[in-house]
Amino acid sequence: MQISTRRSASVFVSTEGEKTVKCIFSLLLYSTPSYPK
Repeated sequence: MQISTRRSASVFVSTEGEKTVKCIFSLLLYSTPSYPK
């Protein structure tokens, strides 16, 4: 029970975390004018 819950939580974190990281990186790249797009 605990293993399956932990596994589903890790999968949720990996998928949602990836979206969040991509959004943050895209915002940082677009907000930085000196960075070549």
